[in-house]
Amino acid sequence: MAFFSLGYGFGGFMDLLKTLANNIINKYTGGNMPAAPILYKQVVPSIVYIEVITDSGQSQYGGGYIHSADGTIVTVAHVVDKASLINIEFENGTKATGTVKLLDPGRDLATVKIDQPAAYPQAKLGNLGLLQIGNKLMAISHPYKQKFSLTTGIVSQLRDQIINPGKFIIKNAIQTDLAADPGSSGGPMFDMSGNVLGVLSFLMSHDGDYAGIVYAIPMSEIKKFVAGH
Repeated sequence: MAFFSLGYGFGGFMDLLKTLANNIINKYTGGNMPAAPILYKQVVPSIVYIEVITDSGQSQYGGGYIHSADGTIVTVAHVVDKASLINIEFENGTKATGTVKLLDPGRDLATVKIDQPAAYPQAKLGNLGLLQIGNKLMAISHPYKQKFSLTTGIVSQLRDQIINPGKFIIKNAIQTDLAADPGSSGGPMFDMSGNVLGVLSFLMSHDGDYAGIVYAIPMSEIKKFVAGH
């Protein structure tokens, strides 16, 4: 048995391991990307919690993000459909109300305009052209009303379209293993540079609970929708 000196004391050896680990991370993530805790602080001001009272008096809730600084929020249609009152909350506790401006249940997309005029913190919009299977993702949503909860995962697959039977069709859907539960709908999904890539729409499950298959509406479809196409 032969032993080979690495030329490092214990401290130096640990530094070497850290360097090697960082090199591996940079290779597969593109390098120089902030860690999730830093990203969370950067992006969370542009994320909202939405609670709705419907025409029939029922309550439903989900998430969204500030698409433009005038207070236009993008969310999913099934969160705000048939709303008579929309309450909006930011992570810092600021509260507002909103009004549905665009609604397309067939694509499960909606925009809500905040009623109180102000310059709101706009999210950075991502480019799907570089998205690949295996890329790391993060999302911030409100599962079971656990507001502004962070989850991380990867791109599991890119689908030409996915159908939620009897409800809607998502074109160019992003399949992910991000954890999602009731209340996660509308939560924005980010790349590891803090750019919004899409919004969480629905999960595939036998009982309605998370089973590792979640679908998001991509930014390419969101931009078309907001532009009126």
